[in-house]
Amino acid sequence: MLRKRYIIAMFLVALSLTTVISTTIVPSLMATGGHKKSKIPFVGMTLSYQVYYPGATLPRLLSRMVTFYGDPSEPDYIWVRDSDNLPDDLSDDRVYEIDIDTRKIVEQDGYSEALFPTDLHLGDEVITYWGGPATVIGSQKMSAMGKHMNAWVVSALDGTYIMYYEKKTGIWLGGSVVWFDGDTLNSFAMHLVSTNAPLFGED
Repeated sequence: MLRKRYIIAMFLVALSLTTVISTTIVPSLMATGGHKKSKIPFVGMTLSYQVYYPGATLPRLLSRMVTFYGDPSEPDYIWVRDSDNLPDDLSDDRVYEIDIDTRKIVEQDGYSEALFPTDLHLGDEVITYWGGPATVIGSQKMSAMGKHMNAWVVSALDGTYIMYYEKKTGIWLGGSVVWFDGDTLNSFAMHLVSTNAPLFGED
């Protein structure tokens, strides 16, 4: 009889431990386990854009790549290489360092074109890397890479440059530039086609 009671008691203890593990420890491991949200920007992050430029004679379809890379000695900062000057050679790429928390370019008061702050509001002015202000003039629903999202509409360079920034991440989705050279109308447009960043607030 004593042996039977002992076996029953041990069974109940084991059952209780199993319940505790399944209701507390396992969910904790699932919450903090291998799938960890990446903070934007992060080392190795890339943004790839397609640029359509009508040109003076023949239209051109170009690529533009923005790459984020780090220096282990500077964990609070990240370097950015922007092939803004394609189709020129690599030596013409713009390279600069930004503060990971503020996203501002180091030793400047401005932001890079590829990444804006996320706490924007209608009417806000953002100082850009070229030194001029960009104004948030509206909000618009957009789609990129097969996903739908809400974006801020930003105007710069006296309204000749319209840019779109995803609200949750501050990632640049693209834009268009239109200007006159005498009586000649010039323009180009670009849009995001690929990124390894967690898109639009997703894990």
